[in-house]
Amino acid sequence: MPAKRVNEALPEWRQIAEALPTIVFAARPDGYAIFFNQHWYEYGGLSPELSLGRGWQRAIAPDDAEGFRTKWDASLRDGTQFEHEFRLRKRDGSYEWFLVRANPVVDKSGKIVRWFGTCTGIEAQKRNEAAYAELYRRERRIADTLQRALLPPVLPKLPGLWLDAVYQPDTNEANVGGDWYDAFELNDQRIAFSIGDVAGHGLEAAILMGRVREALRAAAIEGNEPARVLALANASIELLDRPAMVTALFATLDRLTMRLTFASAGHPPPVLAYADGRIERPAVEGIPLGTGFEGEWRSATVALEPGSILALYTDGLIESDREIEAAETRLVAALGRQARGTQRRSALSLVASTIVGKQRDDIAVLTVAVSP
Repeated sequence: MPAKRVNEALPEWRQIAEALPTIVFAARPDGYAIFFNQHWYEYGGLSPELSLGRGWQRAIAPDDAEGFRTKWDASLRDGTQFEHEFRLRKRDGSYEWFLVRANPVVDKSGKIVRWFGTCTGIEAQKRNEAAYAELYRRERRIADTLQRALLPPVLPKLPGLWLDAVYQPDTNEANVGGDWYDAFELNDQRIAFSIGDVAGHGLEAAILMGRVREALRAAAIEGNEPARVLALANASIELLDRPAMVTALFATLDRLTMRLTFASAGHPPPVLAYADGRIERPAVEGIPLGTGFEGEWRSATVALEPGSILALYTDGLIESDREIEAAETRLVAALGRQARGTQRRSALSLVASTIVGKQRDDIAVLTVAVSP
């Protein structure tokens, strides 16, 4: 707000200020308080002798005093508008939040001759902010607990295969999402894998994640191929009162032939690294689940060789720094090192090698390593 030009004497302003229901004050160019309206004295119980000058600052909450002085001194030095939130002591000794604004007033030559300001109570707003913050924290805890409970506590242990997985929630408290991974044995010498991401965040996304994961399991138990599994799961999602978009990848591995058959519903393609250094990113198209559009999903097949490692992951792994291509390069390089035996074979090691900077979303990773 630009500075105002006024005369030295402001009797009319004083009369108006006295009648206002909010706290109004005036100060000299050096910040020395020379006027408070009656509302200030009624609120804090300080006398004029204890309020004028810099005496009024004793009413600032001790924890807020340093921040106030730093910002106030900067405004006095630069001649810029002052605006800050801090707590002031009431007559009964308790503290309440205020938004304090002060503007410089200049004369015709542009020299600051006064500071005029107001203190507006924002205690109710602060209480609401604290309540909302606690609700977010509570939902974060519930969603995180629920999500971890819905993930498989242990992965299948099979001769010649080593399965590993990791789930890392978003570091932002309000953004726990619906990422998952799953692995389970079928009755026909196959093992099934699923990984996916429910759009949205919070408790609702975590609950829907559990429903989608179970729908995939139920469809797979009937012996369906991966594309058919996705179609049946999509039908279950469309029946929900509030369906949401879900990306998912479902795969089955024949333990006798070591051939992996998979289908994708708009999910990032898997990465397959061989012991000889070859890298494959087998991809198959398919729209996400729960979009309301009729779509067809197709299955593709790839062979796992001795010493190879397969990685399934959610997009949070490659979107931490918004440089997706660079993240994918780091992911492929790390998985290649694991296949060659120069890096520890683990899902957590893969995450650590791929993420640069701050994590921006939930991450789920599932790796399948074949014995050399």
